[in-house]
Amino acid sequence: MARIPYFDAANADTVTKETLDKLPPLNIFRMMGHSGGLLKRFIGLGNHLLGAAELDPVLREIAIVRVGVLSKASYEVHQHERICCQMGMAEEL
Repeated sequence: MARIPYFDAANADTVTKETLDKLPPLNIFRMMGHSGGLLKRFIGLGNHLLGAAELDPVLREIAIVRVGVLSKASYEVHQHERICCQMGMAEEL
């Protein structure tokens, strides 16, 4: 359960609303709506890291899940374990 209420897109400025409308309904995006213009930049960074970077996708996901486990970031681990499954990665990794 979130300690801070999720952002209400009905109260968003045009740029934030358009950005949120293009995203999947993940809680991190719902929370980032509070950040105003930072949301669009955050998405740009994420898109680059997940799509345009030259790091092998399997190595990237192993690193993200490992750091998430070490940081006790259960939300991050949960989300990226799902991505790993979608990529066909073995559970042992």
